[in-house]
Formats: sequence, C-alpha cells, structure tokens
Amino acid sequence: MMDCPKNESMWKKESKDYYCRKKEAYHCLLDDGGGSVKRGCVELHRLGKGHCPIFNRYGSIHWIKCNSPECPNTTYISNEVYRYPVCLQRNSTFTSSTIGTPYGISKSSNFTGESTMEHAGLKVGLLLSMIIIGFFIAIVIAVYYRKTSKRNDASVNDDEEMQQLTRQEHNEAVKTVVKKLERTDKVIIHGKLGTGVSNTGKNVIRSFANSNAGWKPEHLHYRDNLEPSLTDGKIVFIDGWFGIWNPNPSEKNKVIRILRIMKEKMLSLKRGTCKIVIGLRTDVYERYQQIFIDAGMVEDPLDLNSARKDTHQEKEKHLNDALLSNSCKRSKCDCKKLNLEDFKKYTAIGDHLKIDILAGNHELISKFLISGDLLQTLVSHFDDLKMKNKQLYGCLMYIVVKGKFRVGDTIDQGIQNTFELELDITEDCFRQCENLGTYTKCLSRSNLVNVEEEPRDSDSHYFVFKHVFLYICAFHSLFRSHPFQVMEHCNIDAVLQIVRPFNSTDGYGDKFCVKADEKTIKFFYENVVECNNELEELINDHPLVVIAVGSRV
Repeated sequence: MMDCPKNESMWKKESKDYYCRKKEAYHCLLDDGGGSVKRGCVELHRLGKGHCPIFNRYGSIHWIKCNSPECPNTTYISNEVYRYPVCLQRNSTFTSSTIGTPYGISKSSNFTGESTMEHAGLKVGLLLSMIIIGFFIAIVIAVYYRKTSKRNDASVNDDEEMQQLTRQEHNEAVKTVVKKLERTDKVIIHGKLGTGVSNTGKNVIRSFANSNAGWKPEHLHYRDNLEPSLTDGKIVFIDGWFGIWNPNPSEKNKVIRILRIMKEKMLSLKRGTCKIVIGLRTDVYERYQQIFIDAGMVEDPLDLNSARKDTHQEKEKHLNDALLSNSCKRSKCDCKKLNLEDFKKYTAIGDHLKIDILAGNHELISKFLISGDLLQTLVSHFDDLKMKNKQLYGCLMYIVVKGKFRVGDTIDQGIQNTFELELDITEDCFRQCENLGTYTKCLSRSNLVNVEEEPRDSDSHYFVFKHVFLYICAFHSLFRSHPFQVMEHCNIDAVLQIVRPFNSTDGYGDKFCVKADEKTIKFFYENVVECNNELEELINDHPLVVIAVGSRV
C-alpha cells in the first residue's frame, strides 16, 4: 500500500479522489499498529504538540505520543499532519502505551483547546496547575456533552446505521446477547427492518471481545469465505442472509450448503473456543427457521422486536430530539403535527427508523401524514426529485443501478445511454451534490461486506444508501419509470431480491417488492436469464423464472 503524502501539494492532489462531506476532510494516517496506512474522510481534530494522529481499528482518529526531535512542536489540525513526516513513517518512534482520542474527546467532537500534557517528572507546582486546568477542562467537556446530548445527528457513519442505536435499550440488547454467549457458541439475532439487527450484531462481537481477553471480532457477509474465520479465539457476526436488500428465494440451497460447512467446522473445534452470531430479518427467520435448526444454529435466539423494550416516553424523546436536531424554519411545516400515533399506520419497519427518515427530511412528512405508507411516500419523493434536483436524482439512481459507487470510478456511459438523460452525471457530481448526504453514506472498503471485486484492506471508498429501506424505495421509483431498463441493466442481486410477479402470493418479502407484469418478466427472461446459462441454472426456482417458463407452455 502506498505511503501517505508528505507535503501539501501531494496531500491536496490525493484528496481530490475522496468525496468528503462538509464536516469531514481527507486523512491519510497510520493504523494503531504503526505498520499500515489507512485513508478516509473523517472530522478534523486539533492535536497538541508532541502527538501524532492515527486511525484506530474502527476508523476513528486517535492520537499517540511521539518521541523524536522531528515530532510536532506546536498544536495543529489533523489533516495537516503532512507537515510532520515522522508521524507518517511506518514503525516510527511512538510510545504505544499513550493512545487516546485527541484530548479525550470523541470523534464527533471538534475541540479546539491546546494540550500541555507531559511526562510524570514535572515539578509539583506545574503538576498542581495541570490538575486545576484538567478540572476546568472536565467541566467544559461535561457542559459540552450535556448540550450535544440533546441533539441527534441524523447522518450515518461507518459504524452506525442509525443514531438511536446507542440508546439504552440497544445497550441492554447487546448485554443480553453477550450473556447468552457465555453459555452457548451460537446465537441468532432477528428483528424487522429498522430495528438495528446489523448494528446489534457488530456491537455484540466488539463488546464480547473487549471483555474477554484473547478474542478477536470479525464481521462477515454469509457469501464470504467463512471457514478461515471460524477458528479458535474468533467471534464472528454473519449477516446478509438471502440478500442485502430483500430476500432472494433462489438463495435457499446456497444458504443450506454454507450452514452445513459452518456446522462441520464448529464440530471440529473445541466447545467454547469459537463463537458465531447470526443476524436475520424476522420474516426470513420465520420462513426458514428449520434450515437453521437443522444446522444446529438455533440454540438461543434473540427477537429484537421484543427484546428492545422501547417505552412510549423513549420513542417520544427520540422523535423530539430528532426533530430538534433537524429544526425547521418553515412556519407551516407539518413537522409540528408529527407524533407517534402516526407511525402506527405503517408497521413494516421499526419506529426508530421511521423517526430518523422523517425527521431528517421534512419534505416527506406531509405526504406521510396523508398516506400513512412510508414506502410509497419515499417512492413519490424520489419521483419528484427527477424534476426538482436532476443532479441529485442522477447520483442516487446511478447507485441504485450499480448497487454502490466507488469513489474515483468513471461513470458508465452505457448506463447513461440506457437511461437516456435522466442519469446525465459525471464523477464530480458526487462531490458537488450538496444533499447527497441526506440519502447516502461514504464507507471505506473495510467497512463493507460482500465486495468481491477487491480485497478488504483496499483504500477504496464507496457511496451506498444510508439504509437498505432507502435503497428499496429508490429502486421502486426507477422501476416505475424504466421497468425494462432496470430488469436488463440493474445489478442482478437487486432485481432478484426486489422484483416479483404481479400474482406472487408467497408473502416472502412482498411488502418491499415491486410487481412486474408478464411482458416485463418475459423481457427479463429472454434478455438476461437465457443469455447466461449459469445464471439460469442458479435461479430456475425464482418466481420470475417460474412465471416466464410457465407462460411458454
């Protein structure tokens, strides 16, 4: 992997390949081991003299004490670290025991004070002064957090699907699963869309590893090569079963095969030396529960729908905090009418996700209050974007077609031509589009699973939708205006997961599906499936293929 740039011009040149949001900036830093380089967009921090910024294993900026004549001799901003090449030299002269967030502030903070922390051999007078100063700073920080705790930022970072997942009931769910893992090696977590299954799983394995020495957490997609990760001292969270956005019925045999491999591998290990946490959507778990039972994976499941005991007051507080953090200056905005009773109209996703979506975009509220259907509200909203904000619509729909957009890639001209002028965008549009962050997040490759085209330690960053529900709604919008183009050119996983025949009655993920007529299905079969013999064999039991083949008889 290339070293970090060591001067301003090289730093600025490299930063142009990264599409950082307003509050973030490009950073190239060493990891906490000092042997590898990581790149990404994170918020700026001010560091004290004698300290170098590093990335911890979760992608947050921490600092480390530097012991060299070339170390920083004054305070500086984290993205100016190129001024001190010693901070960017691999295996440099750092004091590994002195690690922390800058000035003890979390990564979401933007503290601007100056550190004067030195070694323990200071004179007593200076030490007393430092204690007094430290006490004063602690008071300032406490006041700061008391104020910021009243706000709930609706943006999403690499490790958080939704801000509410740091709430008390989520912490209790994590503690419950960790406790289960003390007496079993396999736990299934399931919940409906928007209840935080993925984030619960990731926090469980981190919490378990932090409280049990010698354990290493790892997050994988079920399609990844799982066997090498199922070893002594590993606790693995595996999600994505049957599909990222919605279940694909044709994945059943693949899931059975992978579960069989997992079962055999776990039987070969000594009990208690390897742990597995499986994340599933509740409707998937209920339909295919027997498959997981046969594989010996259902020892002590946790239903997040009931485990997270949200009270009315807790949800009310989340709603009020979310609306406050996205305050509206329009006097006639319907955000003032929004209350928890309105959420009872739409039960397909969790209440906290509904809150984050509506509070984050007040334009949706009036339509939702009328229809009571958040999916159709969002589909209509994406339809309107086509006319109101062509650049934003183009960027979002390009991500729909591709599934994700890798920063630095050129725009596929074939896709643009297929969808006429509606996706008339360039790579710079992803940098220039102000409101893109309302719907998407930019993640490093290390924080994405099931990206088969490049290794996990790649420097690449990808734009993806903030939540799978937003992707599903955007897919609906594009399909409604371009059904044939979507069926032929959209990533095949999305088509197989989200599209169903009009007469589909199996109820399997149907509440999030678009319905295709026989003409559209026939087009898909003739122009996509029949052109790929391997694909046809893999999905011959999919409802779309069954309908297409049946119509020929």
